[in-house]
Amino acid sequence: MKIKRVNTVAFSPTGRTKKVMGYMIKSWQGSTSGIDLTEYKEEDRKRSFTEDELTFFGVPSYGGRVPDTAAKRLKNLKGNQTPAVVFVTYGNRAYEDTLLELKNLVEEQGFVVIAAAAVVTEHSIFPSFAAGRPDSKDRARIQEFGKNAIAKAEKCENAKSAAGISVKGNRPYKEYHTIPLTPKADKKCNGCLTCVRKCPVHAISEESPRKTDKDRCISCMRCVQNCPQKARKVSQLPLKLAQRKLKKVCAVKKESEWYL
Repeated sequence: MKIKRVNTVAFSPTGRTKKVMGYMIKSWQGSTSGIDLTEYKEEDRKRSFTEDELTFFGVPSYGGRVPDTAAKRLKNLKGNQTPAVVFVTYGNRAYEDTLLELKNLVEEQGFVVIAAAAVVTEHSIFPSFAAGRPDSKDRARIQEFGKNAIAKAEKCENAKSAAGISVKGNRPYKEYHTIPLTPKADKKCNGCLTCVRKCPVHAISEESPRKTDKDRCISCMRCVQNCPQKARKVSQLPLKLAQRKLKKVCAVKKESEWYL
């Protein structure tokens, strides 16, 4: 099958998933097009894809599930027997039902999944877990996987002939939840509104940028990472309690998993 274009679709609040996406498509020398589900733009709504566009989908695992925000936005994208590669990133704990859920979501939208992966990255809230991942060995393996997935798409007659991979996960999916940590700004905040513009769910208002709407917040830490003044933080007590809870399950080094 002649691939006309490689598309990328990513939900990546802290940039880790987007970096993995870059490594994954590095071998592709042709035309590319990207959709950022994090900074959701009007022109990215209701997009359709043809059968000769290989599309990579990447999301982080939030408590073993696809982030609800990403799942809703994915439903605006329509494939037409379009070959797809799906992958999730996770911070060395477990990805549980995330990869299966992403695969199912993508297939429900008319795409045909021909390859999948679960990639270990630094934890988005506690970067000491899986610090430095993906490392040089990881990056080489990610690039190799992406190259092989593209080759698989190009060698097959059509996407259906390359389908049939099975990935880990369970249905019904586990109950969806995120770590309930809501960042707020301290006195260093100068009201630049970077956090307002960057928040993927509009949980910070222009009128009160030091506060965060806890009912909207998804604890993605995008505002913390992007604040120029380093003014946004999570309260130390709940942060330490959550870190202590995760320490045991994140202590042992995990390896990424590949389905091709």
